[in-house]
Amino acid sequence: VLNNASLVQKGTDITLDKRKPLTVGFLGNLTREKGVIEALATMRTISELHSDLSFLIAGPLVDAEVSESLDAFVSCDPVRRKHLGLVTGTEKQAFYQDVDILLFPTKYKNEAQPLTIYEGLANGCVVLATPFGGIPEQLAGLNTCFESEDYLSKSVELIREWIDQPEKLNAAQIAARDQFERHRKVSEKQLSELEDALCSQ
Repeated sequence: VLNNASLVQKGTDITLDKRKPLTVGFLGNLTREKGVIEALATMRTISELHSDLSFLIAGPLVDAEVSESLDAFVSCDPVRRKHLGLVTGTEKQAFYQDVDILLFPTKYKNEAQPLTIYEGLANGCVVLATPFGGIPEQLAGLNTCFESEDYLSKSVELIREWIDQPEKLNAAQIAARDQFERHRKVSEKQLSELEDALCSQ
């Protein structure tokens, strides 16, 4: 068994004096199964409590109903709320560099170890996710994995705490990056052991 962290490049250094306002993001296929409706609800709720946040949504639209919800969200404040569409390469890297908090409230029952989560962690994004597939292991010890029914309330509570106490967000970002590095080392060890086993045959 190989850990997916080996498939993700190391991110850039974490900047502790992150710009204001904070940016909350979502990246993935914009479908109900991938949790974009829950992500938008979380963004909408926190924006009602703190008006100076920015929001970035990235990914392809494949659902007309989701499109309506997304358009309604963005149109309320197109300066602070943006849909970037599909992002790849340098555009994806720029997304992660701009985002402080990454929402991943998936409901996809066949989740494994989402690369999006590792990419977020690698770039010092705090990832707030739901416990499907291997996600609890990816986020073990970070206290940012919530059951679907509690996702909105706990995510909003945590984001509000980070807004009020930026030093806690900085600590969470460093912990996220450290988590990725630990998983990457495990993955590299697993890959080395696999290569040794194959070469010994």
